[in-house]
Amino acid sequence: MRRHPLALPAALALGLPFLLASCGGGPSRTSAASGLTLTVALAGPAALTAPLRSRLDKPGLPLELRLAELPNQPVAVATTRPDTTRLLADARAAYVDADLPRCLELLAGDQATVALAEGEVQLAARLLFWRLACQVAAQDDAAARADAAALVSLELPLPAEVDGVSPEVEARVTAAERAAGAPARPLFIDADADAAEVSVDGRRRGCVTPCTVDVRPGDHVVRVEADGRTPAHRVIRVEPSGPRGEVHLTLPPASPALAGAQWRRRAALAPDDPRTLALLASALRSRSLVLLTALPRSRGDRLRGALVLDGSVVARAEWPLGAPEPQRTLRDLLVRGKLVTGERPLYRRPAFWVVVAGAAALAATVSALIVFEPEIETRLRIKP
Repeated sequence: MRRHPLALPAALALGLPFLLASCGGGPSRTSAASGLTLTVALAGPAALTAPLRSRLDKPGLPLELRLAELPNQPVAVATTRPDTTRLLADARAAYVDADLPRCLELLAGDQATVALAEGEVQLAARLLFWRLACQVAAQDDAAARADAAALVSLELPLPAEVDGVSPEVEARVTAAERAAGAPARPLFIDADADAAEVSVDGRRRGCVTPCTVDVRPGDHVVRVEADGRTPAHRVIRVEPSGPRGEVHLTLPPASPALAGAQWRRRAALAPDDPRTLALLASALRSRSLVLLTALPRSRGDRLRGALVLDGSVVARAEWPLGAPEPQRTLRDLLVRGKLVTGERPLYRRPAFWVVVAGAAALAATVSALIVFEPEIETRLRIKP
């Protein structure tokens, strides 16, 4: 049997189109999760990020794209807290004028507690001290003893204004110190956020929840704070005897403004830390966020990307800046983070091998038909 020179090319010509058509050998495609909205934020020098921003406005991704600005500018937060500087000045004036009801009215309430919760120890000491001075002048012994005991248990320093009041005020504090003879007691602190930082009486204690600190018997202001949460505080009384004190705090989710402030603090120290990126997603109110950071380099600028999904970093990548289009860069991150499904390579599809077998059989048949040469039979017929 003699092979025809066009047998193999013919077989391939017939089988290859069938193979590609059956396996979908056209251009690669990607599909995204239904209804996915991707927030994209750019960081880095404006000279590098501006071209990226203009190119990201172009379509080319199977999802909705939302460009967001980084929360770099502090946001003013409204507060109902009174002006304590003016309040203290008015209280001192009332004390000097012997207008004791006015003095006690100005310093009533939990203003010292709020000051301690915000870490303003000196301010809390001045608020309690001047209230004590007005109570001593008004001869309210019970209230004076309570505030003197609070100054001692909270370990607040006497302010410089101590020389401007009667000696009896300082004597009250000294008596409270002598009465506070009980040893320090344990206070267990916990919260519904992992590794929340603890402050007691306006001072950080160098521990994270859950932890135990030793404090003097009496009332104490416990504050707990964590990234992505709103700080919380509570006044807890520790008894001089009996079971240890315990406090459990619930921290609500942080507002976008607070999350932005927390992100700014962390980004200055660890911009690529997973907790920093989670805070940025919270500040931008984004379930799916990509942060693209342009990095100037002496050997060529780079573009670093991180994909955050539901507060967790699920993909990272880095490329030469300007090499791929931004859409390809984003698609790469989305595929790595399994938010976008790309087509598998041809050889990884089961249908590929089925078609290969079929194409091989077809090629064999075509080749056989092309090279087949029937035998020639010659018959001689001799006429008589």
